[in-house]
Amino acid sequence: MSLTTLCRSVFFLAALGAAFSATAAWLELQPGYYTDYAIGTARAEGGGNFNPSLATYGFVDFYGKRVNKFDLSTYYGEIRFMQSLGPLDPKLKKWNLTFEANGGTDYAGIGRLGLVWNTSFGQGNAFALKLYPIATRDHDAQAAIFISQAFTPKLSGFLVFDYGFGDWIFRQKQIYVEAELRYRVTKSFSLFAQGRQFEPAASFKLDLTPVIGVKFTL
Repeated sequence: MSLTTLCRSVFFLAALGAAFSATAAWLELQPGYYTDYAIGTARAEGGGNFNPSLATYGFVDFYGKRVNKFDLSTYYGEIRFMQSLGPLDPKLKKWNLTFEANGGTDYAGIGRLGLVWNTSFGQGNAFALKLYPIATRDHDAQAAIFISQAFTPKLSGFLVFDYGFGDWIFRQKQIYVEAELRYRVTKSFSLFAQGRQFEPAASFKLDLTPVIGVKFTL
């Protein structure tokens, strides 16, 4: 692991530490396995509230290598801070002014600024629309949706769809999709099956790469 990669890892772990130190904080550790690539992966994910109107969320994904399946020195992470606009006007309470930063192995990362709209379409449902018109590199504006649904007290799922307008990875617009089904065995232990895909938008065809694993809720 290079010094640059180590420094970035320390930054994201420190940022996650700040998120987890907030009130009403949650943290999950998620070891998994890419069945098509035959490599290991792991995710640390969590968030919390600094006060009733300021929240944070973050994650770091670690990936194995083809030559060493469980060498998890390759990583990608995001940290997000969301300030509700509700204190300005109660009608705006579902809107959040949001700053997001990402980074990972072998690239400098991007900072984004925009708005996130949170709502619910029914019992056990959560929906978020992310609009990031301002970015620090490659004019990489982004639009994204997140939707989660609890089907039963033990079974739930979510879908993420990101559309990046910049050219920082594929030298063209890109799409990221992640879908998950989760079965909660106990309060602190779950099984999950995911599909993940990151592709150029111009040639995108839905073909999710399976990931299976477990989640430990701390």
